[in-house]
Amino acid sequence: HLLAQRFSEATSCYHRVATAGDAMRAARAHEQLAVAHLGRDEYAEAVAHVRHAFGDDGAGAHIARTRFLLDTLDGGERKAQRLARAAVAAGVLFHEAQLPPQVLDLRVGPSRPWWQRGQFAWLATLEAAAPTMRAEYEAAARHHEQASGSRAGLSSDASLVSPGGAWHEFVLYWGGAKNERNCALVPRTCALLESIPAAATLTFGQTHFSTLAAGTRLRPHTGNTNYRLTAHIPLILPAAVATGGACAALRVHGGGAPRPWRYGNALVFDDSYLHEAWNDCASPRTVLLVNFWHPKVPPQVVERYIAEARRTPPPW
Repeated sequence: HLLAQRFSEATSCYHRVATAGDAMRAARAHEQLAVAHLGRDEYAEAVAHVRHAFGDDGAGAHIARTRFLLDTLDGGERKAQRLARAAVAAGVLFHEAQLPPQVLDLRVGPSRPWWQRGQFAWLATLEAAAPTMRAEYEAAARHHEQASGSRAGLSSDASLVSPGGAWHEFVLYWGGAKNERNCALVPRTCALLESIPAAATLTFGQTHFSTLAAGTRLRPHTGNTNYRLTAHIPLILPAAVATGGACAALRVHGGGAPRPWRYGNALVFDDSYLHEAWNDCASPRTVLLVNFWHPKVPPQVVERYIAEARRTPPPW
């Protein structure tokens, strides 16, 4: 019905779905109705449906999914940006650059792109342990190269990497589960992480060593939820950056100028905002990337997701 622009029939179907008690299907129906309105440049109506798609408990970032669905429309990016601005004005979004594709909970505030590292006491422990973590990571990387002749065991999302670039991740925790095989290669690093519940129990993300090869750029992207924040603890920096250069940096949209990495100075940001990173230097950049629970997530939400994660086997 929506594809044929038959709004009355689509609305009738939606009401049947909404009264069936399946909140997720109801949210998706609102999502599709929002896209249909956007196809007709009816932004106020689209925002109203996006608001309903969030549900009564404030969770469910269907506006981001709506943004992705816009790719099927003429002028999709323009419509997506206009939708985001309208949603901010209507109080459905905090910021037009904050578009996580899974969960955006409006109870989790304040919302801001960058956070002060001093707000998280455990970061000082990781910063102080940077030489130890670096040594363990370098040994683990050599182990994989010697065992397979490649960097097997190190993975990344190739769709985000610029042509000719390389991005490697060595995962230690994923979805609240410890990667025992990888942690056996970096035991002191994992022991430190185990002592940080905000990171070790996070079900919406991971902790990994993240390496950007020389000449690599990552396209703008978002994390999957505003239930988490992200910290980068610098471990290996190109000489130009270590001495004050800016050929490698991180930009968070809506957060002002890009910020370069510096030894002993963790960068903390909300990765539900669009962000991008680059290494235009002559040598690799490696950080320990730590996703951790946003301090404003309601405790009952944390407990619910941890309980659900325990029933789900990890991917390794």
